[in-house]
Amino acid sequence: MAERPQWISEVLYHPTIETDEIDGVVSSMKIKELDTERRRFISDLSSFDVSACPGSGKTTLVVAKVLLLSRKWDSKTRGMLLLSHTNVAKDEISKRFQILGEELPSGGRPHYVGTIHAFVNKFLTIPYLLSIGIEQKAVDDDIAIKVRDQLLGQKIFGLRNFLARKHTSLEAIKITDSDLNNPFGESLLGIASVGTDSYSSAAGAVRSSVELGYLRHDEIFVFANRYLELHPEVAAALRRRFPFIMIDEMQDTTTEQAKLLDRIFPHEQQDISIQRIGDQNQAIFGTDHKNGYPQGNQFSIADSFRFDSSIAKLASPLAVYPVEPSGLRGVDLGHNSSAKKNVFIVFHPDKIDRVLPSFAQIVADLVPEEVLLSKKVSALGARHILPDDDIDNPDHFPKTVKHYLPTYLPRSSTATKTHRTFIAYVIHARGNVAETGQLSEGLEHIAGGLIRFINSGLDYGDRITIKQRKYRQLVDLVNSVNAKISEFQETLCLILAATVEPTFGELEVLRQKALTLLTSTTVGLGSTPNAAVFFEPVKSELLATRPKTVAGKPTNVYVLSREDLADISVEVSSIHAAKGETHGATLVLDTFNRTHFVGKLIPWLSGKKTNTTAKTSSSDKKRLHECYVAMTRPTELIAIAAVEKSLGKTSKEIEKSIQNLEVHGWKVLRITA
Repeated sequence: MAERPQWISEVLYHPTIETDEIDGVVSSMKIKELDTERRRFISDLSSFDVSACPGSGKTTLVVAKVLLLSRKWDSKTRGMLLLSHTNVAKDEISKRFQILGEELPSGGRPHYVGTIHAFVNKFLTIPYLLSIGIEQKAVDDDIAIKVRDQLLGQKIFGLRNFLARKHTSLEAIKITDSDLNNPFGESLLGIASVGTDSYSSAAGAVRSSVELGYLRHDEIFVFANRYLELHPEVAAALRRRFPFIMIDEMQDTTTEQAKLLDRIFPHEQQDISIQRIGDQNQAIFGTDHKNGYPQGNQFSIADSFRFDSSIAKLASPLAVYPVEPSGLRGVDLGHNSSAKKNVFIVFHPDKIDRVLPSFAQIVADLVPEEVLLSKKVSALGARHILPDDDIDNPDHFPKTVKHYLPTYLPRSSTATKTHRTFIAYVIHARGNVAETGQLSEGLEHIAGGLIRFINSGLDYGDRITIKQRKYRQLVDLVNSVNAKISEFQETLCLILAATVEPTFGELEVLRQKALTLLTSTTVGLGSTPNAAVFFEPVKSELLATRPKTVAGKPTNVYVLSREDLADISVEVSSIHAAKGETHGATLVLDTFNRTHFVGKLIPWLSGKKTNTTAKTSSSDKKRLHECYVAMTRPTELIAIAAVEKSLGKTSKEIEKSIQNLEVHGWKVLRITA
């Protein structure tokens, strides 16, 4: 083990984590008995990289370690820095601490728990912008793009046409240089050099938007790097401030993020400890995978608490990087699984409507009832949205998860989408509620639209930064001008929660109440938006586009009804949306993007190929990453659904593929024409 870093004796009143302390936290957190690798993870305070397989209990280990360190922490001015890519990790740590009756001061005094973006923005980007006289208003791609579009004025038409001819768009424009006079360096997107009209137009809008305080997410790293160039002492101060750094989901860290973090916290730095946790095989979020992870002092946790050896055996060949030391391992789940078989469904394209019912019945027959009551059942596809210019081709069927469930409504199409009118927000918010079963989803969507409406009538410098809890923010804005929200609130909730479609009359009443409320609010805030457009009356064309529901049930769920037992609900979504989840049973759906997803992976799914070689294409590696993530979600049963053509062009080829799958451990179910 490496020499103990100096910070340990400076900030901890006891410099080691003892075996009896680990045993105590294992007992209090009701953790399963820990093996050597997991005990090392908790006790080792030096720098290391760890690869933790799906279901390894990584989050629990992080919480256990942070809990033990927080009990020993003796400094009020130096703290732990815990970073990830989403606030899920932060919320999970906070929740676990509350359950245990513990407290972790995590807003920066002394510890900081948050996302990489939030940390960089708080400690580097905001100070740099303030040093040049700029007050940051919002870091948001959608807001920054809209501000820049409006700042372009009439120039937007020429610039948009120029970019379209070069097969790109305004949305692709991002700051790459901190010099606001030349914010794209020598060239805009490699197609317009400094001094050209296109470069100058784009640069002017971008410069003005930054001066007003609006940035895109990744642009904060440009200014953070500039701050470190001007003030190298800041990096040393941050190392002093945070001597213990833990970075979760390291596989999703981009090269840009990794370089910046390494600039502040070099992996070889002796006076700090950097512990990076992740799994290269779960890198599905489009990173370039050149982030220097893992390296140096590294080890693996290769056995999963989530699933048994049958799932581990089928998933392990799809790992792009071999799971050390001897492949992915499962565990005994503690109940009878002798009758359990993992299923490969081969279907004729005309019988695609039988895939979800067949899977649901398999789950009903094989998965224990106690599991069905505690864990969800899912069907996941690599593709769930088609581009607007997609061309229909029968050879590509099925293309998306919607072909398996016609009522499917992508979350991203409603949860973050902006709309032209208030009623459009209401219609699509009902889709959110129908899909998730959560009224809050619809309220948040509408509140975001109403705040954007208020902002449209304000000068850029006065616009309101939209917060994460948008509905709470809207209520506060309304209350700040003494407007009355209760009647609107009651009517809105009734319409969002109703299992039957609202009538024209009901929507018109809601529209009138919203118009009255927002008129009072905008007057009080000094906003002059175009209410005639946003609050235009209900139109029949809009109602025809509203998301469909089935008997009030969520649009993205197939339900198998059972007389004497609870219904089985199969939740349909994208593989990316399921990252980090644990399911009772999971079905991987065949989709199409240049080729059939499952068809391309048959050699790995049948055990004929294992991991990857130098000849494996980047697109195949991407599919392997996605399929590996999907196949490692369930505790009880994994299933694959493939259209017949994915297994071969002829009947003989299909039969040969089926034989290979059966030999490898799959139970094959045929759904024929």
